Amino acid sequence: MKSPLLTAAALTAAAAGVVRLYQERAQHRDRMRLCTVKMHHRMMRDEFAPDIAELFPFLNSLEEGARRRFLHCNSRVTFWALQLRLGLVSESGLSRVAWDFMTSPHAPFYWERSAFAHRWEASGKVLDLVNILDDAYNEAIRDARDLSESGDLVGAGA
Repeated sequence: MKSPLLTAAALTAAAAGVVRLYQERAQHRDRMRLCTVKMHHRMMRDEFAPDIAELFPFLNSLEEGARRRFLHCNSRVTFWALQLRLGLVSESGLSRVAWDFMTSPHAPFYWERSAFAHRWEASGKVLDLVNILDDAYNEAIRDARDLSESGDLVGAGA
C-alpha cells in the first residue's frame, strides 16, 4: 500500500516542480522583454547620443519637436506591442486606442515612415498589432479625406 502512495506523491511533487519551472521561465522571459523595452526607450529618448543620428539618419532631417513626437509615437507603439505580447490588453481594446492614436496629427506621419520596419520584424501578436495599426491608419486617413472633401469642417457652418 505504501509503495503506490509514495509513487503518487513523488509524481505529484515532480509535476508541481515542472509547472513551477515553466512558470519561472515564463516570468523570466517576460522580465527580459520588459527590460529590453525599457532599454530601447532609454536609447531612443537620449537625444544627445551621437549614435542615434548614425543609426537613424532619418531623424536628422526632422526638427527637434518633430523628432520628439516621432520618438514618442515609437515608444507608444513599442509599449502596446509589449502589452499585447504579455496579454495585458486585448486586440479589441487596442483597436480603439489605435484609432484614437491615428487621429492625432502626429501618428500618421510616424506610421507612414515606420510601418515598413514594424511589418518587417513582426510576428505573432506583434503582427496582429501591426495589422490593427494599419487598419486604424487607413480608417483615420479615409475619415480625414472624407471630411476635407465634404467641406464640413468643425465650426465652418456655425
